[in-house]
Amino acid sequence: MPIIKVSDTTIHYSDTGHGKPLVLVHGLAATLNMWIPQIEEFSKNYRVIAIDVRGVGKSGKLKGWTNILNRQVDDLKDLLDHLGVDSAVICGVSYGGVFTQKFALKYPEKCKAIAIFDSYSTTKVRNIKELGWLINVYLGAPSNLIPRKLLSVIMRNVYKRWPIASKIMGDIALEYRGFEAMKTRIAINKVDFIPELHKINVPTLCAVGGTSWWQSIPFMEKCANAIPTCDELQIIPESYDPSNLCQVQKFNKILHTFLAKVYLEK
Repeated sequence: MPIIKVSDTTIHYSDTGHGKPLVLVHGLAATLNMWIPQIEEFSKNYRVIAIDVRGVGKSGKLKGWTNILNRQVDDLKDLLDHLGVDSAVICGVSYGGVFTQKFALKYPEKCKAIAIFDSYSTTKVRNIKELGWLINVYLGAPSNLIPRKLLSVIMRNVYKRWPIASKIMGDIALEYRGFEAMKTRIAINKVDFIPELHKINVPTLCAVGGTSWWQSIPFMEKCANAIPTCDELQIIPESYDPSNLCQVQKFNKILHTFLAKVYLEK
């Protein structure tokens, strides 16, 4: 898979298939390998571009503690320019959903449409339950420093109910770059896109696993309700974050339907 120089780092990516472009953005600290089932499926009909954002996988280091998300979305814009992609459907899961919202707000001209799965738009809390969630997330940030082999065992156990997710997430954990993951985790704990999401005017898909992390559905409801071009929030039964690995066929069907609609419309 190719690696290109962008700005002050390098980005590892895959570019497979032919046709209308679909960009896939992975979850926190994961790599483009979390998209293996989707790359195989969607490259039959689309040009599928997947990336390792800076700080993960085979991409360059994530330096500093500031403007992390800004720099990461800039890297994707530079990559798309390099590949000659004027606009694409941008699809992100979990952290990738946060990334997708930021990218759509900063580079709307690059977005034909966006798809957000298992994510959130703000960490501003409205009630005691959301405060508990946020405290738990901050307290859990150091868990990114768990040794890789132990983390792999934990991930395989967490996802044992979903064999594909268990294997792929367990394998990805062996490549984990913990310190950079912790920096990204802390950075996205401070997002608040809600006041700006009304600016998004491209077709938008929002979906979340029905058995995902605590407060996942209410957080995704806030996202879906704030984007005027999102028709509804779709709930994927018996799915955890990331839905693309826990319920591969259901995820693929939802995304296929969305892509067909987007690319049939002028």
